[in-house]
Amino acid sequence: MPVFHSPSRPRFWPVVLAAALVALVGGLAGCQKEPTSATEAKVPVVASIAPLADLVAQVGGDRVQVTQMVPLGSSPHTYEPTAGQMRAVSQARLLVLNGAGLEHWAEDVIQAAQNPRLQVLYLADGLPLIDRNPHLWLNPRYMMHYADKVAAALAQIDPQNAAYYRERSQAYQAQLEHLDADIRAQLAQAPTAKVVTLHAAWEYFAREYGLQVVAVIETTPGREPSPAEVAAIVELMRREGVRVVVVEKQPTPAVAQVVADEAGAQVVYMEPLGGPRPYDTYLGLMRANVDALVQALRAGNPR
Repeated sequence: MPVFHSPSRPRFWPVVLAAALVALVGGLAGCQKEPTSATEAKVPVVASIAPLADLVAQVGGDRVQVTQMVPLGSSPHTYEPTAGQMRAVSQARLLVLNGAGLEHWAEDVIQAAQNPRLQVLYLADGLPLIDRNPHLWLNPRYMMHYADKVAAALAQIDPQNAAYYRERSQAYQAQLEHLDADIRAQLAQAPTAKVVTLHAAWEYFAREYGLQVVAVIETTPGREPSPAEVAAIVELMRREGVRVVVVEKQPTPAVAQVVADEAGAQVVYMEPLGGPRPYDTYLGLMRANVDALVQALRAGNPR
């Protein structure tokens, strides 16, 4: 069964903004209408980040209307919702969150939305965490669990279409199985599995597929390492023969480029949150990431 949570008291949401959002939501609640079209009859769902919005779309099909909160190119850590997104939460039946601390703003948004019909699904609940790292969706095996939870949540809200959601979840999980097998096959052909990453975004992926993350450059998001820390990472890379630095931002952050240059390594871009094609679906995102990683591992460590 999905894990639902009830809203709790806001902790740090600005009081003035919260009051404005409550007023907005209250005005909207008074003018809601009965569904008059196929679009309006769809289950309204809000998802926090692009991979989860795509997951809901894959499982929900034409029975759901999905709104994504964190825009492409933005960080979930610094994101602030717009009035339009708050309106979507105030009218949604399901709010799909990753959990594990990714959406620091979630409780305040839920409280401000004042939507008694809203069910909140934290997908990471019940799954094993690595040092409170929230990036579980980057392991396709965990996305299979996520798909089950989304299907169960939609079935609870819309029981007459429960079989539809279950069948679509199973079909999507079959695609994830193929993705999983392809990733294993590709990485098995790489001459090495050692990398350094800018952030600790790829720990679940690495543990699943045998990738060795030798060091993380920014162990705390937004805090660059000291010169001594950079020198230690470079020395470790030289000693371990690491020739690839994985980053999640374009253009490459200066500190990552310095580390790569000093160690004689190359930078490879791997996107965790989605973007334009081929990153616009979770399957496309992961395949593009793995293709880029394997090419970099081969280029940096020719046999």
